[in-house]
Amino acid sequence: MPNDCRNSVTIYATAPTIQLLKETGIKLLELVKGNPKLDDIRLYEYTLHEAGKEAMIFTVLSAWAPPHALFEAIMNEYPIWFIKNSWYVEDGAAGVWIADPAKPAGAPAIIKSLEWDEGCLEAKADMFQKN
Repeated sequence: MPNDCRNSVTIYATAPTIQLLKETGIKLLELVKGNPKLDDIRLYEYTLHEAGKEAMIFTVLSAWAPPHALFEAIMNEYPIWFIKNSWYVEDGAAGVWIADPAKPAGAPAIIKSLEWDEGCLEAKADMFQKN
């Protein structure tokens, strides 16, 4: 059984793009199935939390690690301004990943990533015990 990775994702884009993503539910599973580079990504659930005029927030549960290759596929599929993912894995790994596709044509997206060990679920439960 894999460790679950909880991903909180924010996408910023034009109003028509956000509307399209909201209406289609981003079709994450279809993007994974249709792309051989994403075959090893296992997604369990997708929940849209908020969608505004030019931004949306959703969570996606994946196995073992954040599905950053999937988010890159979303950037290639839709005209996105940038994507931010804050993630946490049950084993304690955590981080923030930001991709900014606003770049010259043909250049790779600018990606920033920061990772840390936040402590596994059991260690966190022990740390937050009341005296």
